[in-house]
Amino acid sequence: MGQEPRTRSAAKVADEEINLYRLADCIHIDDNPLRWWKEHHSLYSHLSKLALCYLVVPGTSVPSERVFSTAGDIVTASRS
Repeated sequence: MGQEPRTRSAAKVADEEINLYRLADCIHIDDNPLRWWKEHHSLYSHLSKLALCYLVVPGTSVPSERVFSTAGDIVTASRS
């Protein structure tokens, strides 16, 4: 009784990782960001999961072509 819990809250862990990341040196322009995040996974376990989700490019261009096609229809004279 009277002891503090040893587990840290998710917000505290995230805050610590973000602060540590902000203090880190920037990677070189020629470095591969995906490789960097994989190599630093143990240091930034939560941030690296997010980075790997958002840095991955889809393997096909079909979705982007569909977006541009739809956007083109919005701007054309046929819409008026």
